[in-house]
Amino acid sequence: MNGQLSGRPSNTHAFVFGHKGVITQNHTDTLFGNDPSSAPTVANSFVTDLANNGVRYYMGGHDHMYNRAIVSTTDHTDSVQDLVLASDSSKFYIPYGTAGYSARTVNPVTKPSPARAP
Repeated sequence: MNGQLSGRPSNTHAFVFGHKGVITQNHTDTLFGNDPSSAPTVANSFVTDLANNGVRYYMGGHDHMYNRAIVSTTDHTDSVQDLVLASDSSKFYIPYGTAGYSARTVNPVTKPSPARAP
């Protein structure tokens, strides 16, 4: 990745996309495993490579909901904005603790079931 980013022509933009986010709200399995704190060296290297190459945003999905977070290295010297973007899917998750949250199930063949109290 670093070679691709550093080898691009000057004054151009770089976009980095991945399936999983660096940090997510609904799923615990992120870009670096099931525990975001379990691989700090790898995560630090990833964020530093992005920052050193002028990448301001990392865009992922997997969570089927919108989330935006600034992810920093453990020493806070480098950071990138992690955007988890909703997909075109029948799945939709509302963050737990959100006002008006109600559990529901989705049958992708038919339609969402009526909301029910948590």
